[in-house]
Amino acid sequence: MAPGRPFQPGQSGNPGGRPKKTPLTDEIKRLLRQKAEGSAYSNAHMVAWKMIQRAKAGDVAAARLLFEYVEGKPTQPVEVNVAEEARRLAAQHGLDAGELQRMAELIANGKA
Repeated sequence: MAPGRPFQPGQSGNPGGRPKKTPLTDEIKRLLRQKAEGSAYSNAHMVAWKMIQRAKAGDVAAARLLFEYVEGKPTQPVEVNVAEEARRLAAQHGLDAGELQRMAELIANGKA
């Protein structure tokens, strides 16, 4: 095993992968596909319609949720102090901080 690595190279920490479906998700999808009680529309249609109405009425949380589902979440900038993080990781794993920082900077600049 390589120093500072919990798994052998090529060995996955989650060999089975993420489960494809869950019982709760399946049940929610089934219920959303059903016709809404007393309506010609599906429950999914009714939920979407209600969210649109709430957004139009000024509900910012509803508007944000709609935009995130339609447009995707905006990217969030992440700031990392490379030197500080290299020192922390080096101390934690008994590695050379300078070498870690150089590697991190190469990766960050797309040169590694």
